[in-house]
Amino acid sequence: MNYWRPYKKILEVICREHDVTLLDLKSSSRLPEFVLARSEACWLAKSLTDMSLSNIGHGMGGRDHATVTNLINKAQAKVDKDPEYRLRLGELKSRLEVQIRGTGSGHQLVDGQPVLQPEECKDPLGIARRILGRNASKNPLTTNELELLARYLLAADDELRRTKGLATQMSGLLKQFGEMPAAKAG
Repeated sequence: MNYWRPYKKILEVICREHDVTLLDLKSSSRLPEFVLARSEACWLAKSLTDMSLSNIGHGMGGRDHATVTNLINKAQAKVDKDPEYRLRLGELKSRLEVQIRGTGSGHQLVDGQPVLQPEECKDPLGIARRILGRNASKNPLTTNELELLARYLLAADDELRRTKGLATQMSGLLKQFGEMPAAKAG
């Protein structure tokens, strides 16, 4: 498996979630917000890829395997202790699983069965309408359809978050532009 593409996706999402840059993530800074973002990135990379600790560290600014282990343990301790954090990181992991599965070629397998990707769903709204208007005994949903809807929902949520982020940035730029003095006509 080419694990660098999924790893880059993990770093990208972590940077966006924590409002830090990739340079911040890879830096030697020990600011708590950078350490937290780093520990989550390492924890997610270990959970979602087949990367070795050394490779995770290499991609995280040249850190060694012991540092990566420490970062993973830090995130895991917080997951074990804080239910809200566990939920947030679990949701982030689920969103990333959807994105990572879409980065490779071919289908991923779950329990030996190929998993459809959201972009392969011809009519997710049709499936949703079937759910709302169905007679369960006559028209049962398949596990694959339920999983597909869940993936579609997570992908749509990620797209909505990205759009909201862009809207916030644009709003800030427009406010900033509106506060600039008008140029004098020459």
